[in-house]
Amino acid sequence: MFINSSAGQSRSCYRRAGCDDNWAKSLSLTEEWKEFTIPFADLAQGGWGDPAATEAIDASKLYSIQLQFNTVPEFDLCID
Repeated sequence: MFINSSAGQSRSCYRRAGCDDNWAKSLSLTEEWKEFTIPFADLAQGGWGDPAATEAIDASKLYSIQLQFNTVPEFDLCID
């Protein structure tokens, strides 16, 4: 999940409903090592919350990146 101010989001936004539909990209992970590259153009909102003020994420206003997992697998995560 990528959070930036161009989406009309702020750090205090999390206190109200609908404002946490952040830019995201779902990935399917397997037991085999694989490198993922996620271009900003591939990020999209889920469509269930407040719509962003722009159609694309503004990387210059990015202030948070959050990783979420559906399960708790054992693996190493490297971000470069």
